[in-house]
Amino acid sequence: MMRQTQLTIQGIRTPCLIGGKERTEAVLFLHGNPGSGNDWETFLPSLSDFTYVVAPDMPGFGRAEKPDNFNYSIDGYKNHTELLLDKLKIEKVHLVLHDFGGAWGLAWATEHPHRVASITLINVGLLRNYRWHFFARLWRMPVVGELVMRIPNRLIFRTGLKIGNPRGLPKPYIDELINNFDRETKRAVLRLYRATDVQKINKELVDRTISSLLPLDIDCLVIWGKHDVYVPSKYAAAQKEAFPNAEIIYFEDSGHWPFIDNPGRFNEVLVGFLKKVVSK
Repeated sequence: MMRQTQLTIQGIRTPCLIGGKERTEAVLFLHGNPGSGNDWETFLPSLSDFTYVVAPDMPGFGRAEKPDNFNYSIDGYKNHTELLLDKLKIEKVHLVLHDFGGAWGLAWATEHPHRVASITLINVGLLRNYRWHFFARLWRMPVVGELVMRIPNRLIFRTGLKIGNPRGLPKPYIDELINNFDRETKRAVLRLYRATDVQKINKELVDRTISSLLPLDIDCLVIWGKHDVYVPSKYAAAQKEAFPNAEIIYFEDSGHWPFIDNPGRFNEVLVGFLKKVVSK
């Protein structure tokens, strides 16, 4: 059974999709930009049959509150993740991470390595020497970023998402992105990207991930859409630096959102992996 729950964390209303019987071991889905807990809605029912699953809208995104005083940085989201897990009394976590959710989740994992049961990385992970994509470079620029954010949502999403997504993304998903990308989310995106020195952060995060998680030989699944124009698929193999036994699966005709443009195959792969690693 899947249900919508409203949590209050740091005084911030944080909607969560939750499925399965409550327990201290759970699968936590962390979306990226621009996304929400609804990104994972299709997959929660099949997972709920055998495990506890949680998919929050993180502050600034989806239907979560978007306060001006939240710390829109990797550290801010890492701390919010920790408080969310504490609120739900979750002790062992199977992380499923996409986009900026990768940085938030890995930052949390490096501080709590013995609470990490497994990690699934979707077009994200260890990104040594990564450079910002085109839109990110614009968002980081004062004034220019604000001007870009004034382009009508429908125009920028419907035009921009045609690039690097050969299978196309479903209209209902794009419509939800458009509806959620309000003024407060745009502010959150600008602040998040401007707070992130990508080369410094990624070097530190790679080093911390290797030092804290490599010795534990954590089960890891890597899924990567080969047409991703934001985070190129060449980074997929690099995940073995921290997870030497990682299973790497390429979606040959997918882009940055393989779980959206090919949900059937994604569900099969993810459920198969989690059934092997979730405690019975």
